[in-house]
Amino acid sequence: MPRTGRSVSATKMYHVMIRGNNKETVFKTHRDKRKFMRIIEESEIRTGEKVEVYAYCIMLNHAHFLLRGDLEYVSKFMKEIETTYALYYNFNRDRVGHVFQGRYKSEPVEDEIYFWTCFLYIHDNPVKAGIVVKKGEYPYSSKLEYINQQCDIIHRRAMLMYNKKFGIMSRNKTLAERRKNAIIMDLEEDMKIQKVEVVKYYIRVFIKMQNIESGHMLIHTPALRKEFIEFVNSKVEISKNEIIRILKEL
Repeated sequence: MPRTGRSVSATKMYHVMIRGNNKETVFKTHRDKRKFMRIIEESEIRTGEKVEVYAYCIMLNHAHFLLRGDLEYVSKFMKEIETTYALYYNFNRDRVGHVFQGRYKSEPVEDEIYFWTCFLYIHDNPVKAGIVVKKGEYPYSSKLEYINQQCDIIHRRAMLMYNKKFGIMSRNKTLAERRKNAIIMDLEEDMKIQKVEVVKYYIRVFIKMQNIESGHMLIHTPALRKEFIEFVNSKVEISKNEIIRILKEL
């Protein structure tokens, strides 16, 4: 089966993710994570700033990025950091074979609201995983660079944007609403959790809209359930079958 082409972003901004092969923990130690951070920094310099890093977060078995650049250069950048890290990882563990699972995943970021939605989501990863209590406590994400106002990996234009816009956007009602119903590219298991939370959110919205007494009535009344499924399907990219499955599990 031929590879599907990547969607090109009109803004040149991409949310990118890589994960360990077979769901393996490939960033096992502090040394591994620090090495990968150095590789990212060095590769960014070698591209001649054709790729700009706006956010990153290195977890145990995957990593997220917000990158700006032409898709051609983003692809070269990702190939370089994956290949360089794989050589390091295999050499230090006396192993051979793939370190990362398939090609990197990417999605275009076409508007400011979604940019900040992804930005916040990426930095939320260590908190949601229970690794730290506050985002700024995690040393392997760009949040610390923004807090310290220090551009080690993130591009200087990213820092300028953050200082100019973040305070305003953190109070933006549209952004707050988008964060409640956005389904952001992630590991399959995490996206399933996102979809459940989004359906729960729309249950609350639908109950209020229709003046229904409870979610139980919505779920167990066929006509209301059908209307709700159509409503959610029109709002977000969740298939009708997925909505039905989630409702059955609630």
